[in-house]
Amino acid sequence: MMENFSIIDTEKILYEYKDDFEIFEELYDDYLKQYSDLFKVLIDAVKSKDSENVRYHAHAIKGIASNFYSEKLKSTAFELEMMGKNSETSKFDEGLKILEEYNDRTIEELRRFIDSVNSGNC
Repeated sequence: MMENFSIIDTEKILYEYKDDFEIFEELYDDYLKQYSDLFKVLIDAVKSKDSENVRYHAHAIKGIASNFYSEKLKSTAFELEMMGKNSETSKFDEGLKILEEYNDRTIEELRRFIDSVNSGNC
């Protein structure tokens, strides 16, 4: 029986990658290798109130979240992207905090989901 996942849409993932789940696993592995650098640059942009770089890097995270069918991560990244676009620097810290939380939860759920698929539980 499949576990309960609240951050990622497992049905969409299975449908999209049904013929080659290894591609999805590669996307996940690549993200694990790159997200800390991506977030480091985003954190620096937030600290320096660099609206353009906040917008740019939040947009990149939004695209990645789309690959993982993580609507909460995607919508939070979009909100931070719009904060950057509109130079709402007073909201950057809170937006980043929420984005980091959903990113951590997405990564954890993806790992559990991949393990579940690989063990034949999906």
